[in-house]
Amino acid sequence: MRIFHFSLGSLLNYRRHTEQQRAQTLADARKESDSAKKAKDDLLEIQQAGRKKLAEAHRNGGAIGVLRNMEFLLEQMEEHVKAADQVCQEADEKLVESVRDYSVAVRERNSLDRLKDRRMEEWKVEEGRREQKEMDEIASTRHGRRALDTPGEQGRT
Repeated sequence: MRIFHFSLGSLLNYRRHTEQQRAQTLADARKESDSAKKAKDDLLEIQQAGRKKLAEAHRNGGAIGVLRNMEFLLEQMEEHVKAADQVCQEADEKLVESVRDYSVAVRERNSLDRLKDRRMEEWKVEEGRREQKEMDEIASTRHGRRALDTPGEQGRT
């Protein structure tokens, strides 16, 4: 029996490798996105706590210098939150692109896998026919030899 050989096997291996790379890139992008969201949430928490302290200082009649200082810090925190929001958006865009790239890689590999499966089935059918033909030829040859080896015996029985 001959061995099946898929002519696009090296391309299929390349597509599998590409799919694995894109899966890793997707996992990294997902981690980066999650990390950016966590950092932004942490900053929002800090900002919210700062606003509560500022409101409390206003109620308690804090010194003007202290209040202005707290307001300045909250403005700076707002800039950090905006920057973190930008980082989150960029990370999300990268994540969406990674998902798209991974999906393309999976489709490309799947199409070659399906082609390989079809070719293998065709090969199996053809190989079965070839083997059957060989077996028929062997049987014919043996039957022909027996007929030639014992011509008189066939008539006696």
